[in-house]
Amino acid sequence: MAAKTSAFDVWLIAADTVYKGVPFSVVLGWAEQGRLAGTDKLRPAGQDVPWVTAANHPRIAPYLFSGKPQPIPAGAAVPPLDPLANDTDFARTPHDDDDDVDMIPLIDISLVLLIFFMMTATVSSMSPVDVPSLQNTGKLTGGKEVWVVQVDKTPNGDILYSLTGGPDDVSETKLDSLDKLVGKFNARLDPNKPAEVRVAFHKKLQRRQLKEVIRELDKLRAAGLIATYAAEVSEQK
Repeated sequence: MAAKTSAFDVWLIAADTVYKGVPFSVVLGWAEQGRLAGTDKLRPAGQDVPWVTAANHPRIAPYLFSGKPQPIPAGAAVPPLDPLANDTDFARTPHDDDDDVDMIPLIDISLVLLIFFMMTATVSSMSPVDVPSLQNTGKLTGGKEVWVVQVDKTPNGDILYSLTGGPDDVSETKLDSLDKLVGKFNARLDPNKPAEVRVAFHKKLQRRQLKEVIRELDKLRAAGLIATYAAEVSEQK
């Protein structure tokens, strides 16, 4: 299918004047304004083909002025053609970019804040527990229905766990992993009688190590094996 012509040669019969290369949009404007009569003739721009009257042209006829035609008289001055609008070709001035927001400083600030919060969270999780000094602390003891969990830190940095108390006065000490502590504790708990647990943490433990113990106690409480637990900081050497 041939492409539609975008420009025409226009022959104004009354003025006996030919305009070449008139854009299609301008020809339509002439037709709507009555400057192009039905007896005027058109043909594709630059082509040696027969002329077609505007009234018989399928693309122009629907736009012809419906009132009384106003042909241009012979010798009359013809107003200049309307400029052809082209949205893709326009000159930019130095002020065109004034309203654009410069996003680079905002992105830089966002990255700085993101790095700051990431570093803060990392340092916070590795810092020791900050607690006030305790005076006159003694050895933790529990009744027959109370279990005591001790989490200590050796001078070498190793973590040791101990489990004491319960109905049988159990004493499990120097457990070198949290899994061993949970295994022995879980084996001695009675689901028909949830236990009460006291936890003593060494004051120089890191926060993540405390959270690991608390997470396991929460699992036992959710399973109904312990009723409550209380955590405190041990100042014992």
